[in-house]
Amino acid sequence: MRGLSALATLGLLLGTSAALADDDDDHSGYPHVYAEDDPKLDEKIRVEKAFGLYLIKPPRRHVSESVELHRNRVTMRYWYSIGPDPEQVACDGMKWVLFGRHQWSGGMRRMLDDTDFVELNLEFIDVLRKRGGGQPGKRDFRRFLELRLSAARLKRVNFPEARHLIEAGSGCGKFMRKHFDRYRFDKRYYKRELKRQSR
Repeated sequence: MRGLSALATLGLLLGTSAALADDDDDHSGYPHVYAEDDPKLDEKIRVEKAFGLYLIKPPRRHVSESVELHRNRVTMRYWYSIGPDPEQVACDGMKWVLFGRHQWSGGMRRMLDDTDFVELNLEFIDVLRKRGGGQPGKRDFRRFLELRLSAARLKRVNFPEARHLIEAGSGCGKFMRKHFDRYRFDKRYYKRELKRQSR
């Protein structure tokens, strides 16, 4: 599992502080995800650290899990394992955007402090198997959750209410429809894949 249920296992395998602390400036492995001469590599890594989504470091991380920068907007893609209840998926997305995934991150407020970007687009994706075998490439995925939040809308977010909903694991989708710039969850695809995997 690549969702939150994998956290304990990863902590045991990698060492929690070693895996999650962000004081490591070693960029080795990142050319697996980004171009070796990418002039925006430092900015992308700052964004990654702000949210703490990617617990698996390159080169073991899939190439589709990356940060893209478009003028003042950040797009992050994360391979989220299909399995949890859809409402829990929504709450995970909301938590990671607003607060970050772990205690060393900080979410969108940290991104605004550490970079010049003012809008985030977070996508949960399902990496697709290629016909005839072979490794899935950077674009071999299906997006099933998209969250978009701007700095202007962030100012109006009720953080205590959001934290309460996240802890309860319920009501996050409704909250994001009201407070985020975009909330789109392809539940038909998600539930179909969930049913297929349970066979």
